Amino acid sequence: MNEWQFTSDVAKWIYLLLERNKDLPFGDAYCEGQSANSPKRRDLTIKDRNGVVVLTGEVKLPGQKDGATPYNAKSVEDARAKARRAGVE
Repeated sequence: MNEWQFTSDVAKWIYLLLERNKDLPFGDAYCEGQSANSPKRRDLTIKDRNGVVVLTGEVKLPGQKDGATPYNAKSVEDARAKARRAGVE
């Protein structure tokens, strides 16, 4: 399984959970989102019920070079930059 397959499955699971739990504040989940001002893509994006991006995430599988630890400074900074470009606090 690669990163895209895993992230796609996670987005699908989140979407199904949100469909069953309308009381949650989130409305959509998808993979490979992109901000208008950057060619870089976010691995996972979650929007609220108004369509506003409220959470983004980067996925690194454990077998990958950058996936051995969640404390990889380069990966963390990349994730933060993508979240900022998407307008996420």
